Amino acid sequence: KVLDTLFRVFPDTDRGFIILRDPKSGTLTPAATRIVGGARDNRLTLSQTILQYVLEQKQAVLSTDAMSDGRFGRSDTIVGLGLRSVMCAPLKTEDNVLGLISLDTQKVSPSYNRDALTLLAGIANFASLAITNARLHNVLVARERVEQDLRNARRIQHSFLPQQSPSVSGYEFAEWYNAAHEVGGDFYDFVGLPDGKLGITIGDVSGKGISAALLMAKLTGNIRVLAAAGTPPVELMRRLNATFASSEADIFVTLLYAVLDHDRHTLTIANAGHYAPMVRRRDRTVIEACCESGYPLGILDEATFSQTEFRLEPQDRVCAFTDGIVEAMNEQMQPYGFEKLVRTLSEAPSSPHAILERIQQSIWEHTGSAEQSDDLTLVCFGPIEGNSRQ
Repeated sequence: KVLDTLFRVFPDTDRGFIILRDPKSGTLTPAATRIVGGARDNRLTLSQTILQYVLEQKQAVLSTDAMSDGRFGRSDTIVGLGLRSVMCAPLKTEDNVLGLISLDTQKVSPSYNRDALTLLAGIANFASLAITNARLHNVLVARERVEQDLRNARRIQHSFLPQQSPSVSGYEFAEWYNAAHEVGGDFYDFVGLPDGKLGITIGDVSGKGISAALLMAKLTGNIRVLAAAGTPPVELMRRLNATFASSEADIFVTLLYAVLDHDRHTLTIANAGHYAPMVRRRDRTVIEACCESGYPLGILDEATFSQTEFRLEPQDRVCAFTDGIVEAMNEQMQPYGFEKLVRTLSEAPSSPHAILERIQQSIWEHTGSAEQSDDLTLVCFGPIEGNSRQ
């Protein structure tokens, strides 16, 4: 459209080019070409001398007779094309040259004069603004497409997480998952086992974003299949690690898998490099549910794992969490830390939901306005108060 207008304004013009510079590579490419008497095409035969002059000086240039213009010497292109009158104007913003507009003719044209050059420079300024706006629009459209994809990915990822707390006789549960970005690498899950027990999983895939979320989805599926088949915790870890060993993903996972026997009030725990669960006892002391911590999944092909049985007392409250909880940073880059977690857990009311809410509040008070740097995941559970044991 710009070239069509210019050819109407300057009817003596034989050739017109709009050259744009690639924003990333800086390569000059013809965006539009028009040659009188010939079809539109993308061929570009333009004097490099004139082109470099305009781009370097960032000024419009007029030559009423380029073949005798001392500024351009005896350019082979000018002589070969028989160029006489030439006007060329940069397409520029305040800080950047987007490209240029070039018009030329093989005759000395009186319409190529200073007033014409001023008009061409003005049209170039309007064209520069239109090009800049178009590019910004494309960037915004692409960004919105990415953001929409991420929103969809977030919804899909959340569909892999439990949609409600498990129903286990004599026990109550509370869970919290808060990704640092649209999608994250933390996950937790509950799996009903064939013998009526409950499999409890919490883990953290290294890294963030889409790659971590994809691996989290795959891992969650594998765990559900193995757990639902009644695979013991130690064997489940071994098989998952073997799956990682056969892949080429340069990612590792910390994982805690526990089987809750609500009849015997025990947790059978296998740990692959994850934090041990914290347990608040009847007297409000806080201990670890001791379990040997093996290597994270994906570190060693032949890694070995073990499982530990932990007995739950009537008023025990178990809190399993990912590293984002204790590493939550405030504006001074100070982590929330184990000490504050233990104190909050000790001082919180007795129900799992109240404990979870108190830890949430404590973390937000610590981090203040600091940006969340990692995913936050917390699973709290324990026997219902007043529940009698056989």
